[in-house]
This record gives sequence, structure tokens and C-alpha cells, in this order.
Amino acid sequence: MSEAEETERAALEKMSKIWVGQGFQVFIQPSGKLLPDFLQRYRPDALLLKEDDKVLVEVVRKGQPHAEARVRRLKELIADQSEWRLEVVYSGENVLAVRRVALESILETLGSAEDLLTKEPRASLLLFWASLEATARISFRTRQADHNRRGASLSFWQVVVKLPRPKPRAFVN
Repeated sequence: MSEAEETERAALEKMSKIWVGQGFQVFIQPSGKLLPDFLQRYRPDALLLKEDDKVLVEVVRKGQPHAEARVRRLKELIADQSEWRLEVVYSGENVLAVRRVALESILETLGSAEDLLTKEPRASLLLFWASLEATARISFRTRQADHNRRGASLSFWQVVVKLPRPKPRAFVN
């Protein structure tokens, strides 16, 4: 799967939760059997169906060539279809994931930073900082996965800085 397809799929999966919450049946990359005749050979990115609402979904990425023309074409196709509407999902730029770093690599970088401390303190600081960030990312992924299994959410700063969760307070007027 290409990076562009992954970005589109991630946007659809994120939105699917919202659509399901609104009572829709969600069909990502719907098959020809689900598509109405007026779409001819066009396949939308998703199809949303519920009793009183039918929606075609098109995902548009920043910098995607011909996106405007595709949306315009879809608008033309549904112009005479009163029971259908179009929803355009705008996804951000393709964001490259930060690759995982092995703990051994972090320890090696810390050793290099220590060696540079007296000769090149600025370079040493950058290596220490990069090691700290890599360690924090590993810690965050591990703790986030644990919290996800328990159905809880956790912010990056609660893991890295170990911020306590705020306690609910009663406000007295």
C-alpha cells in the first residue's frame, strides 16, 4: 500500500468511528453492488447509509493532483439525486512515521555524546537530546499500548513527564 493510500485509509478509519456513532453503515471502498446506477464507473472512497441519509465520501489530501476535478465531477453526478449528498474529508499532508529506534542504538548514541562532551559540547547536547526523545517515544508507545488495552487514554506528556491526571473538582459559587 502506498503512503498516499495509507494516509487516505487512516482518515477514513478515523472518520468511520464518528459516522458509526451517527448511525451510519460505513462501506470503505464499496463494491459495485452497493453503488447506485448513476455513479456509472466511478467508485467513491466510502459510502455511508442509514434510513434517511445516503452519503458519498471522497477523501482529498493536501497536494493531491486533480482532487478539485474529482469533487466537481461527483457534485455533477449527484446534482439530480435528491436522496444523495457528498461529504468531502480533507486529510493532512502525508506524515512519515518516525521509525523505531532500538535500545542498543540509543545506548550507543549516549556513548558518543559522552565522548564528545569535552570536545564538542553542542554536538554532545544534541545527541543527548535525541537519545532522550527516542527513549521517551519508546516509553510512550509501551505505556500507550498498555492503556489502550485497558480502554484508557494517555497523553504524551503524562508518560514523559509523568503528569498526574487532574482530579475533578466541584466548583462553588
